[in-house]
Amino acid sequence: MSVSDKLKDIIYFQHELNKHLRSIIYHGNITEKEYSIMLLWQLCFSKSVADDVLNDAELYSFIFNLSANKTNLIQEDTKELQNNASGVIWILNKNKGDNTIKST
Repeated sequence: MSVSDKLKDIIYFQHELNKHLRSIIYHGNITEKEYSIMLLWQLCFSKSVADDVLNDAELYSFIFNLSANKTNLIQEDTKELQNNASGVIWILNKNKGDNTIKST
């Protein structure tokens, strides 16, 4: 469902997945974090979801640190978590760049 452009905002905002994802990303185990961040990555292809994540400095910083392997969570068996976090940062920076171009 998260790959459908029509459903991304509904899933994220109306069903309050944003709150639940944040909770799992901060407090879940490695597997839960991996899949939650992968889901967030898919949802961030929606501009409004990406903007919401970009406006949450704590969440952005947490995911950035995971992507840059700056936490003690990343071990050899959790490389997928780092890859998913890198994907979120990539799409967020892509959306941020698009906003800069449009405003210019």
